[in-house]
Amino acid sequence: MWAAVETIYVSKNVIWVTVRHALFAEDVKG
Repeated sequence: MWAAVETIYVSKNVIWVTVRHALFAEDVKG
């Protein structure tokens, strides 16, 4: 149970960091 919750949490974290980095890169380029 907890392993699944932790996996989901980490996955969301990775996705959020990637999205945030992409937006930041766009800001720098613009």
